[in-house]
Amino acid sequence: MSLIRRRSLWTTKITRHAQMLDALLAAAHDHVYLIDRDGRYRYASAPGARVLGLTPEQMVGRTGHELGFPAEVMEHFAADFRAVFAGGQTVTTEIDFPTAAGQRRYEYMLSPFPADGEIEAVVATVRDVTERRQAQAALRRASEFSTRVTENIACAVCALDLEGRFTFANRRAAEISGYGVDELLGRPYAMLFTGQELAGVNEQFARAIRGEQISGYEATLTRKDGGRPTLRIRTSPLLRDGQIETLVATADDVTERLRAERQLAAQYAVARVLAESPSLVEAAPRLLQAVCEAAGWDLGELWQVCTKANVLRWAGLWHAPGLNPGPFALKSHGTTFAPGAGLPGRVWTSGRPRWIPELSADKYFVRLGAAQRTGLRSAFAFPIRHGGHVVGVMAFFKRDPQPPNHDLLHVFDGLGNQIGNYIERKRGEERLERSEEKLRALANRVLAAQEVERTRVAREIHDELGQVLTAVKFDLVALAEEIGTRRRPASEQAQALVRTLDDTIGTVQRITAELRPGILDELGLAAAVAWQLQEFKRRTGVRTRLRVTPAGADLAIERERATTAFRILQEALTNVARHARASRVEVTLRQDDSTLFVKIGDNGKGISKTQAASTRSLGLVGMRERASLWDGCVHVAGARGRGTRVSVRIPLAAGSRRAAQEGT
Repeated sequence: MSLIRRRSLWTTKITRHAQMLDALLAAAHDHVYLIDRDGRYRYASAPGARVLGLTPEQMVGRTGHELGFPAEVMEHFAADFRAVFAGGQTVTTEIDFPTAAGQRRYEYMLSPFPADGEIEAVVATVRDVTERRQAQAALRRASEFSTRVTENIACAVCALDLEGRFTFANRRAAEISGYGVDELLGRPYAMLFTGQELAGVNEQFARAIRGEQISGYEATLTRKDGGRPTLRIRTSPLLRDGQIETLVATADDVTERLRAERQLAAQYAVARVLAESPSLVEAAPRLLQAVCEAAGWDLGELWQVCTKANVLRWAGLWHAPGLNPGPFALKSHGTTFAPGAGLPGRVWTSGRPRWIPELSADKYFVRLGAAQRTGLRSAFAFPIRHGGHVVGVMAFFKRDPQPPNHDLLHVFDGLGNQIGNYIERKRGEERLERSEEKLRALANRVLAAQEVERTRVAREIHDELGQVLTAVKFDLVALAEEIGTRRRPASEQAQALVRTLDDTIGTVQRITAELRPGILDELGLAAAVAWQLQEFKRRTGVRTRLRVTPAGADLAIERERATTAFRILQEALTNVARHARASRVEVTLRQDDSTLFVKIGDNGKGISKTQAASTRSLGLVGMRERASLWDGCVHVAGARGRGTRVSVRIPLAAGSRRAAQEGT
């Protein structure tokens, strides 16, 4: 084969390879250029020329300066270009370059192109990394933002592998746990929990790695320094290829919030107990329970000041379920504390609350043996004050050592004032009740004496004055008959005197009946009421009606209660005559085994609510007071134009019906 033909074949192959290379470079993401020692382009791939807004033909044979590249780009490129020729090493760098599509970021690699053992040119491979660098910058900014957020967020953030080891922890997690971040990484979460708390957290972790989301779980953590904050924990899984790879957990320290809630609950519970309890004896165990449950303590006791003996006496105890208070309760029940003695005595003397973190370390705690046998290890107490004086002490105990909580002491110190006011108020109520009982007893004796005196006066008037008047009447009648018709004027005068004596005798009989109607003692309440209604009708003209339920029943009521009911009826009828303008009065008497009921109703103008509730009406006040002597009551109600109703209820003494029937 001739030399010419061989050259033609080689030329054809080279051309074909060049075309293949152009096709490959046109499809590649990188732009390729060949640049000689003079900086002139020997080759430019189609994409490389196009990005500059040129064709390969327009670039070949020209330099960057001739193509109008920016001076700062050419200066940077020239330094790298010379370094390749000088050292024969590949150089990689990045620059910003203006293109037809705008400013872009490029990574270029300059490699030596040897020929005959020398570097003849430089191959420049250029790649547009604008989007990649933008994505990296965005990722970097996001990472920085995430780091700033996790480091400054108020809650703890951490990541755990499937073995429960920390792979990430933020600054807040370190603060809450008391450990440094480096101390947490690679170590298990179990180091932060103990006992039942750890068992509960393990159960939640097992749920979380099965894919369940944990939200709002509360657990108490044990800090490096021994503190025990309560956390509210939430978890969510991070997946890779559909499998859980990491657990992300966030936790809020809710210790203060829970403490505030417990303290508020204690204040509310104490206020509710004080409002609902009629006496301190009933209030004491409920008060102790309310404080124990609100503060999370196991046993509480109340001590009251005995002013006569100048000691504190045990007044009550409450304990949590599961605690056997036997040894401690037995010791406390028979103990008194002098001022300054023991925990209660010290609080009494100082007037300030006191906290004992560990009972065994307090040499003044005199019941230590009993407390240890009961399992109690810490205590706090606060005074119950009123008017500047300590009237009692409340002490509380827990089975765990407890560091002082000054906020808790402050809250319960305020509760001590509240309880002290309650105690003094109850004491005042008791004194007032005793005084009222004495007044009622005195009034009862006065009324009883009054009834006895009325009976005596009525009897003397009837027996003495009645007999004298009757004798005088007989003498006057005899005198009038003796005078006869001989002296008519004298006879008429004598007859007038007889009539006057008849009227006087009638007045005496009426006064005697009003002082103490004999029918009440002889025939009972129902007959006395019937007689009183007849007298009322005769004097006022008002129609009356009596109903005894059941009909014809014999009301067997002891004398004193019957007298009370009769006097109330008399006062009610007096009010009808004076104020009601009624034309009809109806009275109902009813008795059961324990109570007497009396109802008086009229059809008059009706009493108003204001008048019925007025304390200025001595008649109504007297009716109510008479009934209250027997723990009874009087209710008065009315409506305009519809009359007034007086309802009387008088409890009967046990066995009063039988006693009345037996005449005892």
